[in-house]
Amino acid sequence: MLSSEPVGPGVRSVQVENVYPDSRWTQTFLSRPLTAEEFESALAEAGLVLDTYPAEDGTWVRALIHPS
Repeated sequence: MLSSEPVGPGVRSVQVENVYPDSRWTQTFLSRPLTAEEFESALAEAGLVLDTYPAEDGTWVRALIHPS
């Protein structure tokens, strides 16, 4: 993580960088904390369902297309 700056009530502008042997990738995005319920609700609104947390620290999730 390169930076995390407040930009509004409960919202931050976050810049991250991934460095690989042959490339570097930088991304900036808006972020706000969500409860587990809020997160799963946001996934459902996008037509997704939470499958698993593959990272032990919970920073990554695997979401699948919700079966219709």
